[in-house]
Amino acid sequence: VHGWSKGDPMGEKEGGDANFAFVRVIRMVRIFRIFKLGKYAQGLNLISETMIQSAPALSILGFMLLIFVTVFASIMFFAEKDGNGEMYESIPVAMWWCVTTVTTVGYGDTYPIGFPGRLIGTATMLMGVMFIALPVTVIAFNFSNVYTTWLKEKQAAALADEQRPGLPPEQLALRLQTLREEIAADFGLETSVHIARDGRL
Repeated sequence: VHGWSKGDPMGEKEGGDANFAFVRVIRMVRIFRIFKLGKYAQGLNLISETMIQSAPALSILGFMLLIFVTVFASIMFFAEKDGNGEMYESIPVAMWWCVTTVTTVGYGDTYPIGFPGRLIGTATMLMGVMFIALPVTVIAFNFSNVYTTWLKEKQAAALADEQRPGLPPEQLALRLQTLREEIAADFGLETSVHIARDGRL
């Protein structure tokens, strides 16, 4: 009543805003329902399996990247604090610059102006390309292994159907055709994967 008497329909404005913010967060969580589709899409399952297998290597690379960012940000801060102190006012701010540089984003809000700073920035860019390429290589290698394993499982299933006694040839041909279509649909292949009668891809 006290809040309404002052023309505030929500009572205390801060409390009302906090309550509505909490409700909005709860409603936004519903967007995560989209991940339930993963059990119906084989491609998403393969990607999740790839990321699980890549986790140990990615954790090591992440730790090395943290050390790299800390070292280069500290060097950049001491190199630019005298002539460009308004941009590099602290080491955490320099770490923000280092992260945007390593990831090749480059917002442009922080940049070196002195020769030592530009020299350090050049080294950061070149090292950043290497650090970005390493995770991509690890993920691509593990995805290739997971994808090959999945194809072999499909191949084994087709061979099991072929060796099942009493299976008509027409049914076997339909089973192999369905298998080819499933592989093409799951991975967006332009052409179907060829599976011979002896089970070779």
